[in-house]
Amino acid sequence: MDPSATYAALQAKHAAIAGVVSAPTDRPATLAPAALPCVLTWLGPASWETLSSDYEEQEREWIVRYYHAPLAQGQWFANVSLIADVLPLFLRAYRDDPSLGGAVDRITTVRDNGDDGVLLYAGIPYAGFELRVKIYEKGDI
Repeated sequence: MDPSATYAALQAKHAAIAGVVSAPTDRPATLAPAALPCVLTWLGPASWETLSSDYEEQEREWIVRYYHAPLAQGQWFANVSLIADVLPLFLRAYRDDPSLGGAVDRITTVRDNGDDGVLLYAGIPYAGFELRVKIYEKGDI
């Protein structure tokens, strides 16, 4: 239950998804055009349960954001179909490898923000989407 290892496994999974140009493990100050589409991941809230003096379970939500391209005024609708094509690739990647190559016990739930699709990064609006990925882990304390 090492968040650093889970983070690295998520970003490696994201980097392997078709169409993703970058999924860095260090968060950049800005998103360079050559690095787009880019996937960034944040550590979210978790629930912990101690089952014995030396064993526990954890379920953590990870926030995954896919930044497709910067948005100019009125440009959002031009990007909807691109996002709709990419979103299923993420869901398939999680479904096909729910343990992230053995890094975690399993991915339990994935939620998306639909076609809301405007994400801010460094004050710039981007077309994209957000996923909430819950990951279950258990192990010795």
